[in-house]
Amino acid sequence: TSKFEQKITGVSEDVIRLEQKTKFSSGASSSGPVENRQADRSTWTFPDPRISDGKYVFLSFPLEVGKSWKNEYKLNRSGQGVTAFSSPVKVQGWEEVQVPAGSFKALKIVHSGNYSANNFGWSWIGSSSETVWYAPALKIVIKSELVDPQARTRTLTELVEYEIK
Repeated sequence: TSKFEQKITGVSEDVIRLEQKTKFSSGASSSGPVENRQADRSTWTFPDPRISDGKYVFLSFPLEVGKSWKNEYKLNRSGQGVTAFSSPVKVQGWEEVQVPAGSFKALKIVHSGNYSANNFGWSWIGSSSETVWYAPALKIVIKSELVDPQARTRTLTELVEYEIK
């Protein structure tokens, strides 16, 4: 188990300055590199240069209950292989969500689909589901949960604190 602390330290045009720190369950911590990432603000997507043959759209604005779209793309893993993803996405509805930073009215958006991987000469298929809760009042995702049964992983991300400047 580890805890990630991300801090947006600057925004100009479509460039977001993001600092990341990892806090391990052992108590140790490490600071990640400061990243300057181009962001597509209309979709809240950081284009990944490893993506080919398609596009990944995290959020598609304007968000409204019932809206759906599909992510289909291939992710090249620098000489290790390729993973192909197919993921329908749907805005399912409004929920009151409690996170460490407080309670917020949020839209629940579910990405769920399948992938096929060919890495290091091994091939396998799997499915994964990511549920995110977007709070329009803060203009941010306040909670997300990614589950991959084949990899036996569950990643939970929650907003701990925020400051609007």
